[in-house]
This record gives sequence, C-alpha cells and structure tokens, in this order.
Amino acid sequence: MKKKKVLEVVEAFGGGVFTVINDLVNGLNDEYEVTIAYSLRNQTPQNFEKNFKGNVKFVKIENFTREINPKKDLQALKELKQLIKKEKPDIVHLHSSKAGVIGRLATMNGKYKMFYNPHGFSFLKQDDSKFKRSCYKVIEKIMTLLNPKCTIIGCSEGEYEEALKLSKNSICINNGINIDELKEKNKNFEEHKTDLNNLKICTIGRIGYQKNPKLFNEIAKSFPNIEFTWIGDGELKTELNSKNIITTGWKDRNEVLKDLNNKDVFILTSLWERFTNFIA
Repeated sequence: MKKKKVLEVVEAFGGGVFTVINDLVNGLNDEYEVTIAYSLRNQTPQNFEKNFKGNVKFVKIENFTREINPKKDLQALKELKQLIKKEKPDIVHLHSSKAGVIGRLATMNGKYKMFYNPHGFSFLKQDDSKFKRSCYKVIEKIMTLLNPKCTIIGCSEGEYEEALKLSKNSICINNGINIDELKEKNKNFEEHKTDLNNLKICTIGRIGYQKNPKLFNEIAKSFPNIEFTWIGDGELKTELNSKNIITTGWKDRNEVLKDLNNKDVFILTSLWERFTNFIA
C-alpha cells in the first residue's frame, strides 16, 4: 500500500520546535512518507539529520528568515509552492508563525489536509511593542480567513483558547515527551548522586527575553557557592555575568540529556511558556 505524504514546514528549526518535530516525525516514519522543508537557525543542531529515523527527505528553503522581509518572504513563498507542486503532499503541517503565514499562502487553493502549530503565537510576545503585536494578530486573523480549512493546533489549553479567538477550526493537543524513550536513554548514563554541599542547578533554552536570564542571574548571585549552568545560547548571554554561571552553547539532544542527568535542580525563570502541562 502506498504511503501518504506529509510535508512538515518549519522556519524555526531549533530549540523546542526542533524537539517537537523530531519526536513527531520519528513517530510517523513507519506509516507516512515525510519531507521536512526547513531553515537553519543558530539553534539548529549540527548534523541534525542523524536525529531522524527512516528515510526522511530534507529540503532547505533558502529564503526563510525569522524577521519580516517582504523580498525574501515572497521568494520563500515561491520556493515552497515549487516544492509542494513537486512533492504533491497529502498532508501539510506548518510550524511557528513564519511558516504558518507563508505555508497557508502557498496552499490556499490546494486539496490538502492542513494543520498549523503556532508553538506560541507571535502576538503574545511580551518583548514586542503593542503595535507590532497588533500587526501580528491581524496577520494571523487574515490567514485564517484566506485558508479557513487549516486546523490550528494549540499545544496547551492557553494556546487553544487563543486559537479559538482566531478560528473555530482549532483543536488542543498538549505538548508531551516520550517517557519510555527517556528512560531508555538514561540507562546509558552513570547514576548521579546528589551532594547537598555541592548542588548543581541548571536550565535550558535560548538566552532571550522570554526565558528571563536577568532573573536567573540574580538567583545565581544570591547563591555564589552553587554552580549554575545554562544549556543554550542567545542574544542576552551578557546578562549572565554571575561568576558561578556556566553557559554551554547549543548541544544535541543526547548531550543535553547527559548534562541534565548530572544536575540536581532544574529551574525555569521564563516570563511565559506554552508548555503548561507537566508530568512529575
């Protein structure tokens, strides 16, 4: 039986979005033929292809950019249209705002099953001006009108509630992790024993406004004898100036899991997050 084709479209190919797509695609490979249309970011793991199982096809969209750039965005739209015409996917799955806009424009007249994961709506970003956020929201609303058959997937109840304000064609699929897979990977790591006199505290993510590095730095300064580690990198790295903070830069998933296994406490200082459902 011929496999159905799935096209995953993602400009924000790094960080948590990369992990979501990695888990999703590795779970689809046996039943679907998967193509990933992507763009490289600083957070994109080196040799990222090795994280994917099976015969996944990767196509780089050369003109994908994070910021709004009319010239490049039109070129990216053309690239994506050509790819869709060539691949003839049965399902198109869009990830994050930029791919969500360009992807819905590229598929307006096609007979595809359409899904869009915002991974945190851009109009909710607290580090942008009210005017910019208002523009983002208008763009999102226009996209739902132009391509109403595209289902918006909220990755938490909060995001689902925001999605419903844009389109009734919305569902909620909570973020999650494969516990069994993590347990299997952890078998390869040496058991870490907590030393209360030598605690190790960490966090992970892009060192940007959302993750609140300023607060992380203040906490570290309050406990100068404790080692703090930030796994990741970003534009606000200079705010992590406490002498007891180590920044590792971006690492692949196995290295991150190994690092986490050797820490005692994980803290999340974020100003906002879309992953609101945790498993203890």
